[in-house]
Amino acid sequence: MMGQFIIDSNEEAFREIYEAYWYNAPANTQALYILVLRKCLKPPQLTGGGMIPLNLDSFVQILKASLSYYTVLKSSSIQEEDRSTS
Repeated sequence: MMGQFIIDSNEEAFREIYEAYWYNAPANTQALYILVLRKCLKPPQLTGGGMIPLNLDSFVQILKASLSYYTVLKSSSIQEEDRSTS
């Protein structure tokens, strides 16, 4: 969930700067705003082991897969119990 917080914070910073009246600022301040806006275009990303991004979507996918595996294992153990009692 921390990865999603970082992504959301980055998007919020971009939106706030974009909606500000930065174009009325002095030229050197405008240049700084543009640098920050460009940096926000590619958000930072936390990864798990360098393989999977740690965000809300990946969390939901992992949760769904875990529940599916649990359901399969639970149903197979119930079927084994039924066979042994028969």
